[in-house]
Amino acid sequence: MKLSDIAVQTKSQLIFPSAPIEVTIRGLTTLALAQSGDLTFITNFQYRDEVATTKASAILTAKAIPGCHLPQLIHPNPYAVLAQLGQQLHPVTHSFTGQSPLAFVDPTASVAASAILYPQAYVGPRASIGEHAVLYPFAYVGSDAHVGEGSVLYPSSTVMERCKIGARCILHAGAVIGGDGFGFAPTKDDLLKIPQMGTVILEDEVEIGASSTIDRATYGATTLCHGVKVDSQVQVGHNATVGAYTMLCAQVGIAGSAKIGSRCIAAGQAGIGHGISIGDGTILGPRAGVVQSITKPGEYMGMPPVPAKEWMKLQFSLKKVPDLIKKIAHLEAQLEKLQAGT
Repeated sequence: MKLSDIAVQTKSQLIFPSAPIEVTIRGLTTLALAQSGDLTFITNFQYRDEVATTKASAILTAKAIPGCHLPQLIHPNPYAVLAQLGQQLHPVTHSFTGQSPLAFVDPTASVAASAILYPQAYVGPRASIGEHAVLYPFAYVGSDAHVGEGSVLYPSSTVMERCKIGARCILHAGAVIGGDGFGFAPTKDDLLKIPQMGTVILEDEVEIGASSTIDRATYGATTLCHGVKVDSQVQVGHNATVGAYTMLCAQVGIAGSAKIGSRCIAAGQAGIGHGISIGDGTILGPRAGVVQSITKPGEYMGMPPVPAKEWMKLQFSLKKVPDLIKKIAHLEAQLEKLQAGT
């Protein structure tokens, strides 16, 4: 790809260290790994010292770098440009075509002619697989389940019975859609299992990371709306709803019946309690523990969560506590001496 074409395509500004030159871009990589023909990038200016030594042919940045020896592609959102170019330069390919005779397809199932079924894929009774969908080895689609057009189920991913996967979804290895929600009724002598009779709905363009689990609803549906992105080792509990374009990062846990708004971010190991509501545009920091609903958009941290700036002040104050304890003990001792003297 010509760098000038990339600039037009991504609506970026292109500046040169001297006279304009034509540059061909063949790949994307980091400052340290880049070679001739690569477009590198800087999104964190703590790495700006590496700019002087990189062997890349051009650099993508949010703002111009003074004295840079490379042609610079300037865009306010470098990550968006990287995503767009990465999809073009490194498109996803699959190593198998057609439908293997070693895949199991129930006679009552419906599989589009353009779908790809690797050996050992399983499609259960009355299930349906859409056009251009891809099922890798040991992908499992249960009875009456649906996998939409262009969706990809990587090895050992599971779609349990009656669950609905929209178009262009991605289930990474080991993801489980529609396992039973955690429902038990305690009695004096036992824990009685509550049948989980609902389903899971993933709307279009949802991505589920490796070994993540989306539990089926007790009644109704656990729903992940359009464009939700789920990292590896995340759990979404029964009857939860996750709004459009929300991101759930590693080891986030969402309890049953929680309602997460759209365009939210939950960072690693954040936890959201049963029935909690989170408003649109909320950001939860790492290990945030949400025990009350959050209605005001913003960035929150801690347990229970408070606005991030307030949490940082509290953490800074905690460092002073040992000295304060010593000072208080000293003052108490002084007070005792004064009281004894009077």
